[in-house]
Amino acid sequence: MISPGLQLFEKENIGAHEAVVLIFCDDQETKRVCEVYFDQIQYQSLAASNRKQALELLSSSQIDLIFLDIESIGDEGYTIIADLKNDFSQIPIIVFSLNNHITQLSNYLKIGADDYIMGPLCMDLVKLRIEAILKRQSVFITNHLLREIGSLQQELELAIDIMPDGFAVFNRHNRLIMYNARLAEFYPHLHNYQRSLPANKRLKDLEFVELLQMNFKEAVASKKLNKLSSQFLDHYIIEKLSQFSQPNGSWVDDLFEGKTIMVTTHRTSYGGTVMLLKDISQTQANQQHLTFLAYHDALTGLANRRSFYSHLKKIIEQTQSSQKTIAILFVDLDGFKKINDFYGHEVGDWLLTNVAQRLQRCVKTRDVVARFGGDEFTIILNHPKNNEGIHKVVARILFNLTQPYIYEGISLSLGASIGISQFPYDALSHEKLVSCADKAMYAAKQSGTNKACFYKDLNITGIKILPSSYSCNE
Repeated sequence: MISPGLQLFEKENIGAHEAVVLIFCDDQETKRVCEVYFDQIQYQSLAASNRKQALELLSSSQIDLIFLDIESIGDEGYTIIADLKNDFSQIPIIVFSLNNHITQLSNYLKIGADDYIMGPLCMDLVKLRIEAILKRQSVFITNHLLREIGSLQQELELAIDIMPDGFAVFNRHNRLIMYNARLAEFYPHLHNYQRSLPANKRLKDLEFVELLQMNFKEAVASKKLNKLSSQFLDHYIIEKLSQFSQPNGSWVDDLFEGKTIMVTTHRTSYGGTVMLLKDISQTQANQQHLTFLAYHDALTGLANRRSFYSHLKKIIEQTQSSQKTIAILFVDLDGFKKINDFYGHEVGDWLLTNVAQRLQRCVKTRDVVARFGGDEFTIILNHPKNNEGIHKVVARILFNLTQPYIYEGISLSLGASIGISQFPYDALSHEKLVSCADKAMYAAKQSGTNKACFYKDLNITGIKILPSSYSCNE
């Protein structure tokens, strides 16, 4: 939608240069008289004695009019004029004859000449004739160019309106002078604003600040945004104006309509601003999903191995300067492979998802549960109070993981083996802590299903069977 106030073309600037006349004449005296007179009336003149010279000058120079002596072209006159009008149709031709060949002159008019003069030459009359023809020619060219510009403007409006991105142009006073339909999708209140305008006010009077304020107020009115303080609005306006004022900048904006857009601005040579708005909501969602997948298990939604190690390293760094401890639980499911092989991967995946949910319910929100790989899970108990607290969590896990899983009427049973290591007693590095828990888990598995073992007990008292009477509600 291009504002009616946007002027793309000024009529009075068309053809505003001194006229250049090509004198086509082989009579030296006539040519000299014409050149002197054209110089006196401040017309530039070029001279050609034959067809070849005339064509060369027409091709290499900006000629406004051809002043042609028919005595110079003789019997070739019709062919020459036809060729000139064919190759240079926009250049008017005045033919003249000192011998009053009226019939011949009128025939030249029929094949393309624009006017004629019969001799003897009256240069004042010549001037009037030339001025009249050039004026008509200027009007014709002006109207033709305006029609061309109008057509181009319509095509430009259509092209801008079907752009997949929002488009807007602001003048040097930051007032909107041009925008497309896509912009109105980002700021839907523009249509309502335009309909409510008085007859003497156009959309181009809308300032960028007003656009922001309308966007804010519309969001409050439609309850997409809670009514906030004027300080918040002021901060919002200042931030957006700062971004908008950058010569060539870009920023991400979260619209109140729920969309995320990338805004790019380009400063124009006259001090205005061209603004492009691209909807990146889906791109942002895809990026967030990819980021989630990079640190989470796609099946269960738990932290993956990479994320588990990252959390563990961070917690160790935070714990080193304190007297607190960390416990690592390495959980391996007993009997999962048989169920997965017998019932198939769909059932196996469902079972793993349910195990993940049960594990999360058995620990605190500050703890980290991860799927380490396959049917192995790891848990970070963040700063347990004492060993008794660890015992209770382990017992809760064993109790809940061994409760039946009902899949489409089929009761499925699992067991679990758990290895436990502690920071800083068993190891100081995250890799070593996991390795210790893994070794303890294998020791527990070798002694039978549903067993748990502390790494520190491997070489002291052997496997300890922890009580399994706790539920997740404790």
